[in-house]
Amino acid sequence: MLYLTTLGTPEDSSGGPNVEVGVEEVHDSNEKLSIMERVLQSNPILEAFGNAKTLRNDNSSRFGKFIELGFNRAGILQGAKVQTYLLEKVRIGFHASGERNYHIFYQLLRGATEEQHHKYCFHDGLTGGLELANYFHLTGQGGAPTLREFTDEEGLKYTLKSMRSMGWDEGKIDMVLSIVA
Repeated sequence: MLYLTTLGTPEDSSGGPNVEVGVEEVHDSNEKLSIMERVLQSNPILEAFGNAKTLRNDNSSRFGKFIELGFNRAGILQGAKVQTYLLEKVRIGFHASGERNYHIFYQLLRGATEEQHHKYCFHDGLTGGLELANYFHLTGQGGAPTLREFTDEEGLKYTLKSMRSMGWDEGKIDMVLSIVA
């Protein structure tokens, strides 16, 4: 993906990619991202909502993704369209021992602030000593194992950063997280 988006970015006078072409203003931020950067920034969101831990792989994609990159006649990337579809809808309701549901559930349960725990009614004190991810049916079936490569707390920060860089305002982020919760 990085190769294709870099290939479609015009070069500056030094021969390197000119990331100023196709720059768009990101809502509620002074940061500007090129189309290439926006395409790449969508990936953490797709992974959080579509990847899960299986017995063989900590970050196994449970969705299909078709990315259509649009180039102009000069070969410069003009935009992208991502179509995703879940391959394994059954994972939401059931997963095997040692496996996990989609990453976003664990990211939110383990990475949420104290304020978010109250807002989303996580009821930390009512778990009977269980870790919060093991308390809920949809996240506790497989034993809610942690990942080897990164923590869920880091994953939530990365997912939220990606949402913001894609131009999602805090209201939209909160609405999505409340649906997940």
